[in-house]
Amino acid sequence: MREILKMAGGLLIIALLLAHIFLVALFIIPPEKLLTLIVKDSPGFLTAEEIPVSVETFLITNKITVEGDYQFNSGNKGKLISGVLQFRRVRFMNDSERLALDMNLLNYGEGIIGLRAASEYYYKKPLTQISEKDWVMLVHLQKIFSKK
Repeated sequence: MREILKMAGGLLIIALLLAHIFLVALFIIPPEKLLTLIVKDSPGFLTAEEIPVSVETFLITNKITVEGDYQFNSGNKGKLISGVLQFRRVRFMNDSERLALDMNLLNYGEGIIGLRAASEYYYKKPLTQISEKDWVMLVHLQKIFSKK
């Protein structure tokens, strides 16, 4: 009987360690990598460093809000990742990182999620090849498709 309790205690410790490692990994993985787990068929996601400073400045000075409205699926995986991203967004991200996350969650309808996908769809060019004016235009264009 004691051996069974020892074995159960050992298994419990191993399970707790694995759960801890999993949760720590969720907070270390970059947000754009987490998004690839739940948003399928995307050409990729922006990092904060990829947003031109002039675009960020324009959006901030003109008080243009960028609110990603992608609806995560209601499965456990979607809820978990959504919760982790929201927690990280509020507690650990600076303004540039929040802006990048929101730009990654812009929903243009028809399965077009994020600014990078919108650039590919509307301009047939990657974000690196469109003008800063087009960046802002894509943000405004999304408001037409927004469900809010």
